[in-house]
This record gives sequence, C-alpha cells and structure tokens, in this order.
Amino acid sequence: MGGTIAVSSEFGKGTTFRVQLPLIIAEGAPVVTQVNEGIKNRNDDISGKKVLVAEDNEINQKVIMHILQRVGISTIIVNNGKEAVDLLEAGEEFDLIILDLQMPIMNGFQTATYIRKKLEITVPIIAMTASALRNEKMRCFELGMNEYLTKPFVPADLYTELRRFLLAQPSTGKQSQTNQNQQQGAELYNLSHLYEMEDQEYFCEILQLFLTTTPLMLNEIHEATLYENWDEVHHKAHKLKSSLGILQMNLMLGLISTIELQAKEKQNIERIPDGLKKATDLFELIRPMIEAELEKANQINT
Repeated sequence: MGGTIAVSSEFGKGTTFRVQLPLIIAEGAPVVTQVNEGIKNRNDDISGKKVLVAEDNEINQKVIMHILQRVGISTIIVNNGKEAVDLLEAGEEFDLIILDLQMPIMNGFQTATYIRKKLEITVPIIAMTASALRNEKMRCFELGMNEYLTKPFVPADLYTELRRFLLAQPSTGKQSQTNQNQQQGAELYNLSHLYEMEDQEYFCEILQLFLTTTPLMLNEIHEATLYENWDEVHHKAHKLKSSLGILQMNLMLGLISTIELQAKEKQNIERIPDGLKKATDLFELIRPMIEAELEKANQINT
C-alpha cells in the first residue's frame, strides 16, 4: 500500500508501533490523526482503587496526584503523617498508602509505626524518599513497610508497584533503571519525566510551580544558614531535592544534596554558604531556560 511501519522499544517501559499509510480520506469521513492508548489503558485494571498519599512537597503532590488520577485511582493527599493517621482513625479505608519519609510533625517512619502497631492496619505501604541510603531502606522494611522507591521515580516504576500491591501481582524484577542510570554530569535539566506524562496542562503547571517555589525555598535555606539552624537547613534542602529531581537538574541537585548532608551531620558547615551561592547562581542560569520552556508549552496549549 506504499506505507511504512516502524517500532521502538524501551526495556521495562513498553513498545510503540507506528504505521503510516498514504490513503485518501473520503469526503465527510471522520479523521483520526493519532491512536494513543498510553498509560491509562495499560493500567485500567487498577482503576477505582483508593490510595492515601502523605507528602509535604507541593510539586511532588501534583506529580503523584496526576500519575494516580491518570489511571483512575481515587487519591487523597495530606501534608504530613499526622493528617494521614487522623484520616485512618476516623475510619477512612484505603487500598494502599504512600508515605514520604521526611515530613514535618510526623514523619514517614513514625507514621508507619503508628499504622502497624497502634492501628494494626495491614494495608500495603510504599515509602518514598529523595535519599537512597541502605540503612534507611532496611528500616522501612523493619517497620512494616512493603516497598521503597527513591524520588524522582519513573511513572512506569510506580505503576509496576501499584499493580503489584493493588492486584497482588508479583513484581517481574524488570523495573526501569532510569533512576539508577541518571547521569550526574553536565546536563542542566531534563524534562523527560514530564514529557512522559503526555499532558501539556500538567507540564505547564509543574514548571510554573517550580519557578514560583524554588526561589522561596532557596531563600529559606539562606535564612536558616544565617541563623545556623542546621536542622532547618537539612529539612529545607531535602524538600528542595525532590523538586530538582523531577526536572532532573543534576548539577543543582548535587549541590543541594551536599548541603543537606553537611547540615544533617553538622560537618563542614562552613562550606554551606558557598555551596548555596553556587546553587542559587545555577538556578538563575537555568531560570530563563525553564521560562522559555514554559512559554513555548503555553503557546502550544493556546
């Protein structure tokens, strides 16, 4: 028929087939320009499940909410473990719970302990954190959590775990290695995680939120540094890491990760101001690029 067929495949994520045929469309016939079943139809068997998410980072909240709602999962998001526990004690029932480990008031470890020991609830719990420490992962399992994902996570990896627990399906062990293989090199940012969701409105919302909140968080870290409040520096840096990870800003992420570690261990704290200045300068370099990405995406939307 004079057409073409092509295939592209990525291990752990899926395969895309493209067929092009030079056909003449009959007058008055409906035109279908693209067939894209995407993530939703691949996971429609978990549609209708109910998930509770405890996460204090606003950008992460929007990312997780979008990912879960995209496959029809009813999602309730709270800002800390105390709010999650209050819902459970009030009788709310969920099919799965996602806990960020670093939250104010009541962190993920405390929340999981309360859920397992006090409330005696056995619903599956997935821990999420911007750290990747072996002892932290073991502690999660010791407290009764069922899985541990590092942020930024690839949506396909989260869908794998959702299906595993919501449908009681065993994991294949063939998760995408994107997180582990991220280059910590000279790339200023990479929006592939956002493009993967194939939603321009969501894409614009995340970029705008990043541009709005990042200067505020950098300023909060700066003020906490001036007052030598290292616990606050550690907390704010950890929170900022999640946002940087979503946009894969690896150079800036490395600087903020170092600040987080220095503040947590209270070692080499004299280097924090210099590291923070480098991170702030890097953000000012990246900011106009992200603004340009946002402007281009808004033009597409209109």
